[in-house]
Amino acid sequence: MGNQITEYSAELYDYRISVSSRLSDAWQGLAAETDHLHQAQMRSSEDIALLLQTLAKSVKAEVVVDVGTFTGCSALALAEAVGANGKVLTYDISDQHLAMAQKYWDAAGVADVIEFTKSDATAALKQLAKSTSNSVDLIFMDANKKAYSDVFELAIRLVKPGGYIIVDDTLWAGKIVESDSDIRQVPALREFNESVSRDARVQAVVLPIGNGLTIALKL
Repeated sequence: MGNQITEYSAELYDYRISVSSRLSDAWQGLAAETDHLHQAQMRSSEDIALLLQTLAKSVKAEVVVDVGTFTGCSALALAEAVGANGKVLTYDISDQHLAMAQKYWDAAGVADVIEFTKSDATAALKQLAKSTSNSVDLIFMDANKKAYSDVFELAIRLVKPGGYIIVDDTLWAGKIVESDSDIRQVPALREFNESVSRDARVQAVVLPIGNGLTIALKL
């Protein structure tokens, strides 16, 4: 095994962020307000938001899909990456935090770029796939883990060759390798990870940031 950092302290995380590009004041404000919520751990971490922006900019993304809106952190990061002429389609089964999200989308000047739809992820992408294929530059998946395999298949149909499918929570805080784990999401995530690793349609890598992040390049 080559050189690896096997333990990440809070200090190391803070250092990584301090020497990375800075997200906008609007994103920082939305993240801070989200952190007061009971389910604050569901928001995208700053390093993941930065990586989403970097990948979106690297392919000059114009159309991106955000599966799992929550308070809108990932949608905001992506909207700032695609710019005024782009489009972010974001889906969630709940609109409970939509007002919060829209406040910061407005503050960032990207409200017109983001289109929110209250919908189950699988149903939403099935509907989208009826009207388009190979036309999306990037899809970020962060919703129902048991549906990841179904959503990934739809994402393959939607994403252009050379585009990205990015999947959050694929290491589940390291529980993915614990044989006696009783966390209900883990079996589905293991099956999903194995499936992606064998999928000849993508080149994929799993990174130990956030709760585990899979980046799949569509070939």
